[in-house]
Amino acid sequence: MRSASLRIIVGTLAAVWVLVSWAGAASAGPPSDPGGSIATVVAEPPPSVTWSPADLPTPDGEGVRLTQGPGGVVLSWAQQGPKGPILRASSWSARGWSRPETVAVVPGLVVSWADPPTVIDGVGHRAATWLVEAGHGAHMQASRRAAKGRWSTPVRVHSDQSETEHGFATLFPLADGTTDIAWLDGRDQAAGGAGRTGLYRRILGADGALGPEQIVDPRTCDCCPTSGVKLAGEAPLLAWRDRLGGEVRDISTTHLGAGTDPLRVSEDGWEFGGCPVNGPAVAPYHDGFAVAWMTEAGGPRVRYAFGRGVEAFTPPTDLAVGEDVLGRVASTALPGDQLLITWVEGTEESATLRGVVFGELTRSAPVILGPVPGPRSAGFHRLATRQDDVLVVFGEAGHAVGRSIPLDQLHRLIPE
Repeated sequence: MRSASLRIIVGTLAAVWVLVSWAGAASAGPPSDPGGSIATVVAEPPPSVTWSPADLPTPDGEGVRLTQGPGGVVLSWAQQGPKGPILRASSWSARGWSRPETVAVVPGLVVSWADPPTVIDGVGHRAATWLVEAGHGAHMQASRRAAKGRWSTPVRVHSDQSETEHGFATLFPLADGTTDIAWLDGRDQAAGGAGRTGLYRRILGADGALGPEQIVDPRTCDCCPTSGVKLAGEAPLLAWRDRLGGEVRDISTTHLGAGTDPLRVSEDGWEFGGCPVNGPAVAPYHDGFAVAWMTEAGGPRVRYAFGRGVEAFTPPTDLAVGEDVLGRVASTALPGDQLLITWVEGTEESATLRGVVFGELTRSAPVILGPVPGPRSAGFHRLATRQDDVLVVFGEAGHAVGRSIPLDQLHRLIPE
């Protein structure tokens, strides 16, 4: 697949992209301990989890991404076709993986281990974004289709045509058939903006046309993945690594289109003169959401906080602290108002995936889920909750690696 028509970034992304407990009533969410976090009961020794290989619809392919939208679980990947690079996708159901479909043939497709293409299912529709070469930068394209329809003609998501970087999108498929798209945008670098990357959003309509472009944050971290969640009755909640003051790389959130200012999850104060390529993870939890992230303020650590609506977040709580903490967090909601947060610990050559399960009143001790396959790029993993298991997908160079964690094993981690 390493042809001139398919740009694969496996080391650096680009030269310019460098390196609740709740505060309300107890009935509104899980109660808090005196430290402001869900109580922890540590088992000695920690409970064990045994994962197993999971079948995936592609043995080969670059840029693998797993998503779980309102319409279900989708795996997407890029591969070389007879007419050039193609973006493929397959959805999961109780019958297994669907026959892979071709989303688009994409000349000049750009695939990176940190920012692969995205295909996500809404209810009755599917949307996709991907990157294409644009001189020294990359432009983002989008397409959508109805459940039984054809893919719309791809459109460039951003109005900007400069040869700068665009990407790290989060897609929110909405009930009306539209999709809210948020992405990082380097246009200001071409306009003499002192190397700033901004955060933008736009609606992809049910007819495949784009709505007005809006800026969410004029200055963000350059190349950290964004994340988000759409809760019933609320505007989409987006989280990203911000770039505040001088070089403070803390996590911010906002409800898209709600007219609210960005809200910092925690004032960690991590000053870092580059991009750590280490974004947040957001998942539903009870009647709100949980945000997990990595910071090096006070030393490497993975933290979490809870939020609901536009209220302030609960105080942050550390899940892991130490020089071996690499971050690369992911999260997924589990049945029974439970939550799984995962992260990577170790070295670039040898690392393990760790996790914590949250119940209503307690959370488990951290547990080793299994070894991370492959090199640095494989540490980027994604989760999806299925009927009987949590699917973990790592994108190794050239192919995907899937692991299945039975839900009953995760439920047993919760202290009684």
